Amino acid sequence: MRSLRNLGLKPQDRVILQLENPRYFFASLWGCWLGGFVPIPLGVEFNLTSPRNSKLYQAWVLCDSPLVISDVDQDREITVAQVGDLLANEPDSDYYCGSLSDLALLLFTSGSTGKPKGVMLSAGNLIASIYGMAKVNQLTEQDISLNWMPIEHVASLVMFHLTQVYLGSEQIQVQSELILQNPLQWLDLIDEYRVTATWSPNFAYNLVNEKLRDSILQDWDLSCLRWMGNGAEAVVGQTTRSFLELLQPYGLSPTVVSPGYGMSETSSGIAHSNNFYRNMNRDFVSVGAPIPGVSLRIVNQTQEIVPEGEIGLLQVWGKTVTAGYFQ
Repeated sequence: MRSLRNLGLKPQDRVILQLENPRYFFASLWGCWLGGFVPIPLGVEFNLTSPRNSKLYQAWVLCDSPLVISDVDQDREITVAQVGDLLANEPDSDYYCGSLSDLALLLFTSGSTGKPKGVMLSAGNLIASIYGMAKVNQLTEQDISLNWMPIEHVASLVMFHLTQVYLGSEQIQVQSELILQNPLQWLDLIDEYRVTATWSPNFAYNLVNEKLRDSILQDWDLSCLRWMGNGAEAVVGQTTRSFLELLQPYGLSPTVVSPGYGMSETSSGIAHSNNFYRNMNRDFVSVGAPIPGVSLRIVNQTQEIVPEGEIGLLQVWGKTVTAGYFQ
């Protein structure tokens, strides 16, 4: 925080984070928040052949050439502060005191349908989201969470970092590559650290299923797990059902998997289901009811609410919803 102030940054100035080391990421993230600066977490990418087409460059231009904090070599056209140099300064306890309406986070979309867009999330958006996550899923300071998805992902950052900070509970952050190389290590870590809450998109449940069918018997005790989120992509009921059946011999409760729905524009998950185990054979998976402070409705093309069971357009209103895209 002191280092950023010494560089001339003022509250609400934007800072891009491009950091491979999770310890550096969290130090930089909280240095921004405690100083009143707006972090922009971006996954590290290397586009040496066409750097101007990279997400980093496009975000940097859109945000008027902000400071970039990094622990990797970058395009020399971009102003970069090496995180090691910033951490060499003395700590600063003069924390910035902002308001709930302050811009607190810019999350850039993937750009798969066009240029990446910066989703603006306020402090109030984030607080409503973490409260809702904890409330509807009955998480407490006694829980131990594990996240292995990239930390710049909205669910990782809000549901599996900020929620735990709010609760004062233990959180375990694992680099994605470790689980992608060996999906069963997800279960190893759950057993070893007695994890009670974790999450993944549907694809990883399928990766575990495939490995379990080909692996020798393990000695996991998964009875510690209380809540497993399944979201960020379409939830396939058969995949989740197979996951629960294959792990039932290891003490995994049939009630733990919770399909959910959300996106960066809603500050992560806004609907969570705690009844999947009762409806495992349905063609479509329910993602549950909205969290406190959020309303959902399904309408037709003329904005009229459609009867239950009919296909329509999903509309979201509430305290977690972004004010819009940056610029």
